Amino acid sequence: MRRVATVLTAISITALALVSAQAATLRVGLQDDPDALDPALSGNLYRAALCSRRYATKLVDISPSSKSYRSSPRLGSGPRTASRSPSPCARTSTFHDGTAFDAAAVKFNIERMKPCRIPSARPSWRRSRASRRLRRTSEVQPVGALRAAARQSQRPCRHDGVAQGRGEKVGEFAAAPVCAGPYQFVERKSRDLIRVKKYAGYWNAGQIGYDEVVYYYVPDSTVRLSRVRAGDLELAERIAPTDLKIVRDDANLALHSGQGLAVAHLMFNVGAGAKADTPLGKNATLRQAFELAIDRNVINRVAFNGEFLADNQMIPPSSPFYDHAHKIPARDVAKAKAMIAAAA
Repeated sequence: MRRVATVLTAISITALALVSAQAATLRVGLQDDPDALDPALSGNLYRAALCSRRYATKLVDISPSSKSYRSSPRLGSGPRTASRSPSPCARTSTFHDGTAFDAAAVKFNIERMKPCRIPSARPSWRRSRASRRLRRTSEVQPVGALRAAARQSQRPCRHDGVAQGRGEKVGEFAAAPVCAGPYQFVERKSRDLIRVKKYAGYWNAGQIGYDEVVYYYVPDSTVRLSRVRAGDLELAERIAPTDLKIVRDDANLALHSGQGLAVAHLMFNVGAGAKADTPLGKNATLRQAFELAIDRNVINRVAFNGEFLADNQMIPPSSPFYDHAHKIPARDVAKAKAMIAAAA
């Protein structure tokens, strides 16, 4: 059983109007504290969102209007032919320490993300995703100030424990990242806050609204909402379903929601030694009977106030990879009992 978590964000309309007028600080309440602030080493979704939306800018991104996950240009023009012109932001961007964003920087960053260049003590979903895309990239060479060419190999590279380039020590970038996004990293206090400020050298800095954004680690959902209502925060994410009526009844708050990739599971251990040595772990018929015995929609209504999407897949129906033919089986207690009896 699984549910697709709906992203529920409460925003103080009054506070946002005031902050926007003053072009001052946006204060955001996060449920979790991001781990390493480095896309090559982190396994944390919060870090990914913080990097890609605030202090870092990607070379290319997935087009929001594309159902086939095609790339769209960000700092780069995209993986096309040499005749394609550099993007406007690439022609005018610099890193937060003042160094130029150029083809040499592209070469360094692509090679740094390759699996054979990143010794890491733990797996990272971000690194794994990048590694799958880059493992056959054998060489990246500048072919001009703002253009780089990547050569593909038939044989994927092997992890040989080579240290990161340019004298960088593992963890150094993660503690104080230097990127090329609209906001520049200022400070981090562990399990407290992350502060970024608007970067004057960003290619369209004049269109960036806030001078500063501060992310506060507030693990309790009710406390996050209370701080928004008190004016201590302008935005709080992942509002608890039981608190949604409060948000909807408050004229000073706005609720924004959407289907996300976060999921909750009931999972059975079927392959981890003694821990899998259980009736459900060993018998697929019993697991099928269990699925027929539960009602995901009832669980959603009772446990989550009906605010989430009951489903049986890892991705939401809005994804082009969602399998509409793989439907949730209807609850059938009689059949479940018969399967249990047969498996006894």
